[in-house]
Amino acid sequence: FPLPLQRDVVCGRGGASSNHSGNIRWRAAAVVSYRGLFESLDRTKKRLLAKSIVHSVRRVWRTRFLQRDPSTSKWVNVGDERAVEKTCQLLREAKYHHGNTKTRASSPELDEDGLYKIELDV
Repeated sequence: FPLPLQRDVVCGRGGASSNHSGNIRWRAAAVVSYRGLFESLDRTKKRLLAKSIVHSVRRVWRTRFLQRDPSTSKWVNVGDERAVEKTCQLLREAKYHHGNTKTRASSPELDEDGLYKIELDV
């Protein structure tokens, strides 16, 4: 892949990934809209919610989840499984970075693919 675009999520450590515009947008969409729901779900449904967020972000924003390959220094797509793991981690850790929430969001409907219907700003 060429360099990450502004809409892409960059996986990695440090300020370069944290401050990337795609990461900021992804964090805001996931944490602000779905953190309360995530905290109220059981483990299986938490994973389904994260998978639904990844699917929607990829489809609606045409976002790629990228990481630099240390052996080639090229950007590679991390795949759905790693993107879902990163989204779960983001939602889990949000309470430590954004304060605990007692809000319990209602569960969105399932779509024809068995994923939650996720609403994202375009």
